[in-house]
Amino acid sequence: MKDGGPTDRAALSHPVFWVALALLILNDHWLKGAGVLPGWLTGKLSDVAGLIVAPIVLSVLLRARTDRRRAVAFAIVGGWFAAANLFAPVAAATSEVASWVGLSWTF
Repeated sequence: MKDGGPTDRAALSHPVFWVALALLILNDHWLKGAGVLPGWLTGKLSDVAGLIVAPIVLSVLLRARTDRRRAVAFAIVGGWFAAANLFAPVAAATSEVASWVGLSWTF
């Protein structure tokens, strides 16, 4: 496969990644439940930020150095996210797996 762009870690230095990560942390640890913003908005902020951060992290973990492999990482995350929002068993499994690593995750 032809290399489609920067190394697998290059996205970690992009400002969009860092803004999304900061938003995700700020939102999940301060804004949610604080009454500053409505719950529906904090939920959407987490969704958007997570859909930026998670596929980039997965790309790095998979050492995806081509556009095709990075696209697969984005498809995996997007597909899982859609499935977890559409199918209760997938949501329950995702919440269970998240709890194994100390995360509280609900859909």
